Amino acid sequence: MRLLKFILLTAIFSCLLSAANRPINTDAMVLYALDLSHRGLQEKAADEMLALYKSTKRTIYLKNALLLYSGAETDKFNRLLDRYESVLKDDVEYKRLRALSYIRANKFEKARQIIIKLVDETNSPEDMKILAQIELLSNDKGRAYDILKKLYSADKSEESMLIITQAFSAGLSKLAPLIDEFYKGYECENEQICMLMANGYLKAKRNKEAMNIYKKVFSNTGAWGINAALESLVQNGFYEDALVLVDKFDPQNLQTKAELYAILNRPKDASKAYHELFVLSQDPIYLTLEATYEYEAEKSVISKKEIELIDNKFKQAVHMGLMGHEMLNNYGYFLIDSQLDVKKGIEMVKQALTQSPKNTYYLDSLAWGYFRLGECKKAQETIQEAVTISNKIMSIIYVKEHMDAIKNCNKKEDK
Repeated sequence: MRLLKFILLTAIFSCLLSAANRPINTDAMVLYALDLSHRGLQEKAADEMLALYKSTKRTIYLKNALLLYSGAETDKFNRLLDRYESVLKDDVEYKRLRALSYIRANKFEKARQIIIKLVDETNSPEDMKILAQIELLSNDKGRAYDILKKLYSADKSEESMLIITQAFSAGLSKLAPLIDEFYKGYECENEQICMLMANGYLKAKRNKEAMNIYKKVFSNTGAWGINAALESLVQNGFYEDALVLVDKFDPQNLQTKAELYAILNRPKDASKAYHELFVLSQDPIYLTLEATYEYEAEKSVISKKEIELIDNKFKQAVHMGLMGHEMLNNYGYFLIDSQLDVKKGIEMVKQALTQSPKNTYYLDSLAWGYFRLGECKKAQETIQEAVTISNKIMSIIYVKEHMDAIKNCNKKEDK
């Protein structure tokens, strides 16, 4: 149907232009421009609108042309704004487009001056929304709050609330009273607004409100809402809350539960979850993760027999064909830390590093291997290499323990 429409419109348009002495059919040209726009050909559609303006001198076509050029984001947009300023300088839509050009050039003060005048003239929510976005882009939270508060009083449409909740989600916590008021009668018809509100509440350490919003979203969206909520909770470091949500609303999501158990330093639970995943999928990566966390859970009181049983799980994974760098590091670290075969463990970790040379966790494993062999200088150099790549690794408890042990080892060597 679309192809037929396009052929028909093109034929009409071609015939009209080829008829030298016939007047231009503006309706056909408008339809043709609209069809181009609908197919994503913004600049071509704009060219047609500009041709219409030149033929008719009707400014509505010029404004539509500029609007389409703004969507195409070409240099032509800015050139035409300058060229036709004398024609449109008093037009509200033209002023908004001029402000847009300044925003794109990061000239926020020039854009602000234009839109502030428009807000005074029109008191329009449309201009308030533009001004709020300018203030947020220029990181002026005080001004952003003032205009968003004014916008909230004037217009509570979804479009306005999206801007307000985006600011709240980005950390403008002063908006909390407005969000509280709006949320009282809102049933999360627009999931994006609710997810932004929840994210803002998390940043404000108001987990209870965030969790209540997530529950509303789940009733409307199912799995999508759960996944989006989990992502938000994890990004903000609320791992316990994320686990509560999974247990209550998606208890069969073993993958996420296992990962959260690992983050929360619950290795026994992580091992059990990975065991269930292995039983269900027979994917050997889960077997190695089961073995890894089983060892972490028991290593302080582990027996030689239990070490051998864990070793057999790693060997089974290798037999099943798993030799990726994650498995090589996990198995190698186990051999090193348990001291079952430190030299073999070091070789496996080195293999992992050939596949992922900048992996700080693998470098920590290698440093720990050198420490187990009593090669303190090598251990110090390797752990320092990991820290140089990313000092975030120092916040991990077991890495810090390794660093302290290696440091003490070098002190003893120096004596």
